Amino acid sequence: MKNIFLILLSVCLFSCSATKESIFEQEDTKTNLSTSILGLGSGSMIRNHETTLTINSSSNAVYNVKEALTIFSKKDKELAQIPIWYDNFREIDYIKANVLNANGDVIRSYSDKDAEDYSAFDGYTFFSDSRVKVLDLYHNSFPYTIEIEYQINFNGILGLPSWYPKSLNQTVQKASFTVVDKSPNGIRYYQSNLNEEPTIVNSLGGTVYNWQTGFMGPSKGEPYSPPLRETLPRVLVAPNTFEIENTQGSAENWEEFGKWYYGLGIGTRTLSDAAKTEVDDLLIGITDEREKVKLLYSYLQDKARYVSIQLGIGGWKPFSADYVFKNEYGDCKALTNFMQAILEYAGIASNAVLINSDSHGHMLTEFPSNQFNHVILQATLSDGEKIWLECTSKYMPANHLSGGTQGKNALLISVDGGQVIQTPENNPEQNGRVTLTSILISEDGKAEIKTIVKNTGIFQDNLLHSLKPITEKKRLEWLEDDLRSSEYKMSNVDFSGLTTSEEGARYSYELEMDNFATRSSSRLFVPVNALNQWQLNPPESKDRKNEVWLSNKFLEKDVYEFELPSDYEMEALPSKVEIENDFGSFYASLEWDDSGKLIYSRELILTKIRLDSEEYEDFRTFFKQVSKADSERFVIVKKG
Repeated sequence: MKNIFLILLSVCLFSCSATKESIFEQEDTKTNLSTSILGLGSGSMIRNHETTLTINSSSNAVYNVKEALTIFSKKDKELAQIPIWYDNFREIDYIKANVLNANGDVIRSYSDKDAEDYSAFDGYTFFSDSRVKVLDLYHNSFPYTIEIEYQINFNGILGLPSWYPKSLNQTVQKASFTVVDKSPNGIRYYQSNLNEEPTIVNSLGGTVYNWQTGFMGPSKGEPYSPPLRETLPRVLVAPNTFEIENTQGSAENWEEFGKWYYGLGIGTRTLSDAAKTEVDDLLIGITDEREKVKLLYSYLQDKARYVSIQLGIGGWKPFSADYVFKNEYGDCKALTNFMQAILEYAGIASNAVLINSDSHGHMLTEFPSNQFNHVILQATLSDGEKIWLECTSKYMPANHLSGGTQGKNALLISVDGGQVIQTPENNPEQNGRVTLTSILISEDGKAEIKTIVKNTGIFQDNLLHSLKPITEKKRLEWLEDDLRSSEYKMSNVDFSGLTTSEEGARYSYELEMDNFATRSSSRLFVPVNALNQWQLNPPESKDRKNEVWLSNKFLEKDVYEFELPSDYEMEALPSKVEIENDFGSFYASLEWDDSGKLIYSRELILTKIRLDSEEYEDFRTFFKQVSKADSERFVIVKKG
């Protein structure tokens, strides 16, 4: 009995202390002096990264990722949290991972059972099958290395994964991406920021594409840069033909891709008798097509609310018009489809338009593929006039687009397929914030202030989406935050002008400020622009590499009317400021009007939102000058 116990004990000790299996060779995971030198200037180093995408058919692909990553310091510890996404079209086959010390020894091992599983809720999606498994591979002794290997099975290949061999502030020792294409009609690829084209080998087992990288130093972040997808190395892959949830399509060109999307909407735009009656009642006596579009768009905004729905093919196929009419909600596809249905019933043609609505998201027109995350509507009147409709917004005026959908390439969908078009873009004057302020200054430096603010374009959008859904109390809190001061008494706040009118949205308020002007003996130092000082001060960016990308063109225009104490006179005025360059202009001046009031006029215009890297210093200097001008004061002194 004793001998049996000793045998069992030795077996247990042997099995429990056995060396855990590493995914990579030790040379890829051990941290030595050479590794530390190569990793200088970066927070982490990819020791080896091997990604293989095997496309078995038009409906199936297998995606395998193996990576060894050394983390040098605590500031990059978040890289040890590994998210792996899945949904009805992506199934995780397995996950395995290790944490290794500086010697390359495995100190902990993990599998998919150790991962936390979460709903991938983004805060606004109502229905979604998207989930994420997260492995926390944290270790508190630096440097250390993590190894991860996982495999995902794709049921439908419309959206194939992209390859990014590195992240910001990261060094790469070696990385590879292999695509094994066994699909019947082949694939296409798009690469950027990579020097070498792939090797391509044709065999009986399929066509094999392989990208290899050697050492790559860290890429530093720069302020106001393009998104990382534009600056880091990447490879995109797209199938020529695809199947997804019993639908077949082609992405060989945009025309064919558009035909597939158009087919998803066939039979979904039939209106019920009840819906037709509501439209008929709304349009009684209306003959002007433009007015019909505006009325029907307002009807949609009042009737239905936006919810995001991402269930299976529901991420692409719209719910029927009848569903939206009965349930009074829908996602961008469903609301656009409903709007298209009621316009069609009213005799007005319209087309869905696929677009990427991210701030800097744009469409690679030379690479037909799944690049879209939003849909909008273009109505066409009988005289050819185009009216744009953002069907997810309850507040935008008709023929107005959000900042994320303006001036972009997009795909117009019709029975003939897809056609690449460009959406219109507001000029700076259409994206305006205009204020008119009167200020009565007393001898003790107090001020009575009355202000009217009018916002148009993107400023109107932001204002309405911020204030329309909330209570009056919350609106007052918003205004208090916007004023960036606590030394005032507010009164007569009026938000009744928060309308979707093409003339803009307005609000007004009055303030009493005890210390508006600074007193010094017999003088008052008065700020020229106390309410709308420029806050953007671009930091220094030495040896600039990237372009400057800004969001939207705009206009800011402010007029202040100062009424001064009668027994004071002007002692010093700031000089007039006039700055003009290729991307914008700024003007500021103080002048007396005929009634004896002092008028401060300020105008800031941004006319260009893509700047060359060489222009960054001019851009930085420009806004430093704007900020300096906004902080100027004039001086009045007591007479006698």
